[in-house]
Amino acid sequence: MSPANTLDLECRVSQLLGRAARYKFLAAAFAYPDPPMLAELREGRWPDFEHDSEALSRALPAFRAACAQADLASLQEEHSVLFDRQVRCSPYESSYGDGRRLGGKPVELADIAGFYTAFGLEPSSSHPEMPDHIALELTFMSVLCLKEAYALFHGLGEGQEVTREARRGFLSAHLGRWVGAFAESVEAAAEGVFFKAAAALLREFVAEECRTLGVVPSPLDCVVAAGEPDGIACPFASACEESSGVPGGEMVRRPFPT
Repeated sequence: MSPANTLDLECRVSQLLGRAARYKFLAAAFAYPDPPMLAELREGRWPDFEHDSEALSRALPAFRAACAQADLASLQEEHSVLFDRQVRCSPYESSYGDGRRLGGKPVELADIAGFYTAFGLEPSSSHPEMPDHIALELTFMSVLCLKEAYALFHGLGEGQEVTREARRGFLSAHLGRWVGAFAESVEAAAEGVFFKAAAALLREFVAEECRTLGVVPSPLDCVVAAGEPDGIACPFASACEESSGVPGGEMVRRPFPT
C-alpha cells in the first residue's frame, strides 16, 4: 500500500473512531447520571471534523460548559423528573409516532432488537432496559462505527459495507426519525442547562450524520404514548467483542432508576 493510500486509510479509520466516541458521549449524557458518567463527559475529548456544520460547532461549547458546571445531585434529580418519575420527555422511540407505524409498538421493538442481535448484541440480565431507549440506540450506533472501523482497517470489504448500510438503515428507520422530537421536548422541559445543551448537541450531531450518510428520515413529531416502560428487556451486552473482535461493551453501564 502506498503512503498516500495508508494516510487515507488512517484518516477514514480515525473518523469512524471519532464518530463512535461522539455517540458514546451522547449516550452517557442521557443515561442516569453517576460519578463515572460525569467524569467521562468532563474529561473526554469530543473529536472535531472539518465538515462539521456551524450549528454543531456552536452546540459543542455550550455542552462542554454545561458539563463543567454540572452538579451530580441536581442532574440526578432532573433526570428523574424528565425521563423517569414524571416522564416529561419520553426517552423511548416507541413513544413517538405519526400513523406510519402500522405494526405498532411490538413490531418497532422487534425491529430494533433485530438490529442489535444481527451485530452480536445479546440480552443482559443485569441491566434490563427497553431496546428503544435513547441511550441504547446511541450506543448501538457507536458500536456500529467501531465495527466499521475494524472492518476497514483489516480490509474486510463485505463487513465494512454491511456495517455502513446498518448505520444508514438504523438512522433512516429509527434514530434519525425521532431524535428531533425528543430533543425539542427536552429543550422545552428542562430547567437546567445540562440537558438543554445535551439535547441541542444530540439534534445537530444526528442531523450531521444523516447528511454525511445521505439519509433523509421521515420525522416522527408526535408523542403517542408516554409513561412507564412495559418491562420488555433490551438485547445488549458485551458479546459484541467476542463476535467481531471489536471492543463494544455493555450498552448501558448501570441500571436505570425504577
